Amino acid sequence: MEKEIRRHFSKIGFAYLAGSIVIYAIQFLAAMVGKKFVPGVMADANGSFILLMLTMYGISMPFMG
Repeated sequence: MEKEIRRHFSKIGFAYLAGSIVIYAIQFLAAMVGKKFVPGVMADANGSFILLMLTMYGISMPFMG
């Protein structure tokens, strides 16, 4: 019983780690693309925050779900 519980929580931990890596990678790519194509938006703190939040909640979170 204890091994099953440990295995289950290990899967949850791995899924969380993988999801966090995916979120970071997508946000990093969005920032690089944003700097190249819309540097004015990325220079503004609010613009970069909105772009990164849109990528996180629009792409990364559905992927994790």
